[in-house]
Amino acid sequence: MARTNAKETEFPIPSYLRNTNYGAVCSQKDPRTINTFDVEGDDYYRDSMMAVLIPDPLPSRWNIIESSELVESINDERELRFMGPGSGTEHDSATVLANHPIPSQAGIYYFEIEVLSRGKEGCICIGVCTEGMETGRLPGWSSASWGYHGVDGTVFSCADRGGNYGSAFTTGDVIGCCVDRVDKTVFYTKNGVSLGIAHRHVNGQLYPCVGLKSEGEHVTVNFGESPFYFNIDEYVARKKKEMFEVISEENSTPEENPRPDINVRNLVLNYLRHNGFVQTFQALSQKNGSIKSALLRRDIQDSILEGTASRAVKKINLRYPGCFTKNPDLAFCLKCAQYLDLYGNHEELSTSKNGNSATEQSPAQLQPLVEAAQELVAEFSGTLSTEDQKFLGDCVGLLACSDTENGSVAYCLSHETREALADRVNRCLLEIEGNPKSSSLEAFLKHIILISEVKSAKVHALNSLVNVKKDLFLP
Repeated sequence: MARTNAKETEFPIPSYLRNTNYGAVCSQKDPRTINTFDVEGDDYYRDSMMAVLIPDPLPSRWNIIESSELVESINDERELRFMGPGSGTEHDSATVLANHPIPSQAGIYYFEIEVLSRGKEGCICIGVCTEGMETGRLPGWSSASWGYHGVDGTVFSCADRGGNYGSAFTTGDVIGCCVDRVDKTVFYTKNGVSLGIAHRHVNGQLYPCVGLKSEGEHVTVNFGESPFYFNIDEYVARKKKEMFEVISEENSTPEENPRPDINVRNLVLNYLRHNGFVQTFQALSQKNGSIKSALLRRDIQDSILEGTASRAVKKINLRYPGCFTKNPDLAFCLKCAQYLDLYGNHEELSTSKNGNSATEQSPAQLQPLVEAAQELVAEFSGTLSTEDQKFLGDCVGLLACSDTENGSVAYCLSHETREALADRVNRCLLEIEGNPKSSSLEAFLKHIILISEVKSAKVHALNSLVNVKKDLFLP
């Protein structure tokens, strides 16, 4: 519809959406390339699956460009004022739509307006509509639109005759509109209190909208950048609870819903062996087979975590000769780990001798580190992903960092960074051995998450309420 700009991409995710599927999709740095989903199959299938996981943008302001000249926008297109004057007929109104429709991945969507001035007649209306609505009329007075009218508290649906709903609203009132795709209903709120269901069987690609009709009518909108008057978080939580209760009841009769043929024990064993948890694997399986490789990979990971990456390199060269030339990712991870070991040892030695950090040493003292950094850059610069290129730059940037505990590149020396490098090395070794990078259990969970998000993107409303990782797998 309207143009997009940088401000829209920075629009915050409202709290009630963060723990839903929409929040999960938005949390991905780049849904097209992030490796959370190892989708198997041909490129067309994979690209098709990934495309539906790109989150739709949230409404963030009014689309004043395509609105009536009778309306003036104020405050970064979040406030609207009717300039009029209207002639008094229903066709002398002005309905303004949001700049984006309600995201397809959002099973529940909510926004509020505050009436700054009721104007001459108080004919303000809030609601939703499709893009093709006749914007010279108020919401509900034309097809494919639904609205709550402040002048008398009536609601109108798609040009049908209006019906009594709530009380009129005026200056100072905060009116909310909630689209519930799970029940295909719309309800409104007044000053933080729900007024009950107003419209049923509401479908389609819907835009938040507001209608104005008389001179001086003035409203401002809250699309979620500020706290709402109505507790929409509680409403969403209640809907999720009801959904899980329904699922629990449906799964309580085994004869009607037989369990799938999945050996959970084998999935867990595969995960333990895959990630090198050898002792736990042995205790659970009471077997000694298939653990030599896991033991070696665990030892290699431990070496990286303990700051002895050179020992890990020796073990890898003995077990997998020539692997570094065939696997650049493995070489990059281990070279970075070795450099971080060198930096850490140099800083520890310098501090113990004279109390100075590595950045306070003389050029001669820093020479080994500088040479190691130059070798890293020469070997890998220009061949890395954007993320790895940044990490390489930050590692080298440690040489100029005066605060290795709180500086912007201090994370390079953290235990979490070593864990990430060790995990990547483990995955590379698994690939060299001909094993998948993820265990069967991880692949199974990723598949569940992917299916849930794809279904949500295709407007399976119940799925859209669930953030699979947070609701099912995280404590």
